[in-house]
Amino acid sequence: QRLFIPGDTDFNEAFATAVARAGVRRWFAHRGDPRALAAYETNRRAEDAVIALMLEARGRLEELYASAVGLGAERLAARKAEVIADLRVRHRELREQNPGYQHHDAWINAPINNARLNTVDTYYQMVPGFEAKLELLAGDLPRFYESIADLRRLNPDARRQRLSEAVLARST
Repeated sequence: QRLFIPGDTDFNEAFATAVARAGVRRWFAHRGDPRALAAYETNRRAEDAVIALMLEARGRLEELYASAVGLGAERLAARKAEVIADLRVRHRELREQNPGYQHHDAWINAPINNARLNTVDTYYQMVPGFEAKLELLAGDLPRFYESIADLRRLNPDARRQRLSEAVLARST
C-alpha cells in the first residue's frame, strides 16, 4: 500500500486499479511474453468499453433524475428502464465486436440499479487520470507515487480536477 486517503474511496480504488494495471503490463513485459501482453491489452480495451457504457448510463440516469420534476413515478421508472435496456443492447453489440469477452455478462444480466452503477463509478471513473499521469511521467513509478501523494493535500474535487487535467495533457 503506497497511498491511502481516508474518506476518499473513489480515489483509493481508482489508484489501486491503475497501479494494478500498470503492474500487470510490467509483469508480462518482464516475462517477455508479448502475446500475453497483447491479449491482456485487447481484453482491457473491451473491459474499458463496457465500463464506459456503464458510466454513460449512470450519467444519463443522473440527468434524468435532475430533470424529473413533474414526470411522475411511473414515467420516471419507464425512462430509467429505457436507459438500462439501452445499456444492455449496447453491451450486446460490444460483445459481438469482441468475441470471447464475457467478463461483465453476469453484471449486465443481473438487475441493475443506481447502487450497482455507483460501484462502477467508484472503481473506474478516475482510472484514466491515474493512467495518464503515469504515462506523462514516462512510466516512472517513484515519480508517479510522489506526484499522486501530492494530491493528498487537496480536497476530493480538486484531486479529480487534477486527474482530469492529466487526461487532457496526455491527449495534446
